[in-house]
Amino acid sequence: LRGGWPAQCCIGFCVAAAIVFYARPCLERYHPWPHSIFRVFACFGIIAALNGGLLIPNALLFFGHTSFGLGMWSINSYLVRKEALQADGEVFTRGRYVKGTLLSLFFVIATDIVFL
Repeated sequence: LRGGWPAQCCIGFCVAAAIVFYARPCLERYHPWPHSIFRVFACFGIIAALNGGLLIPNALLFFGHTSFGLGMWSINSYLVRKEALQADGEVFTRGRYVKGTLLSLFFVIATDIVFL
């Protein structure tokens, strides 16, 4: 690690991800949210480790990146959950999987366009 704010953010998000990961048994009734939050925290920790001080020059810009990313994740999660709850019959079909994957890909591309 390079030290400074990237190291602190990386360690903080990775510790938060580990706590959520190991608290899975206690949070089982809230599935899939603990797993999703674990992945978001781990992703933010990795972004801080790889780009902090290089492509993301300061902590304020990193906070902006994480806030925007969290907003996009929230919208995507809402839309995917809404689709699953309104599904008639089997929820896990090939068509719904492809639709959910394309929706998630759209949000990833939109986030990348904003950041790059």
